[in-house]
Amino acid sequence: MTSNPPDDAVDTAVQGARPTTDLFIASIRETVGQIQAHDHPTGGDLFCLNLTSFLGSRMGAVLSRLDDAHAELAKLRDRNTALVDEFTAEAQRLMATIDDLSTELATATATITTYTEANGDAVTLASELAKTRAALNHANRLRSSAEADHRSAQKANIAFANEVAALQGDKVVPA
Repeated sequence: MTSNPPDDAVDTAVQGARPTTDLFIASIRETVGQIQAHDHPTGGDLFCLNLTSFLGSRMGAVLSRLDDAHAELAKLRDRNTALVDEFTAEAQRLMATIDDLSTELATATATITTYTEANGDAVTLASELAKTRAALNHANRLRSSAEADHRSAQKANIAFANEVAALQGDKVVPA
């Protein structure tokens, strides 16, 4: 029965190690494949013991790389959270502005209708109508901008999820 080494022993092994390279990770994969592929004798298996010892003596560099990858993943998650919060706040601000403009538009329309019913002045009516149309166009541009910001936030979130999935070796979500 084997026991796990104390955490401080693992920390000591990782502390002095430089992160390993992609080439070395490929070499480790090959070594593990060799261990699995060869015929295992019933007595002592010196081939497996030798390769296992080789792998164990180099795990400090692998664990160091894993620690670096976890730190990078945490940074990416923090960045993604900040971006999502920023885009969400901006979209909410734009939606509130659109709501305000829609209320102003409804008020202006009611004013025009009331004025027209009472006075029928075509020049004033045309002026108010132009202002109303300008307000409506502005509200529509803001809505389009808010929707585009929201789509950008969604795409950024999917891209981040794909980066995380790729780092973890998981399935990538289609954008």
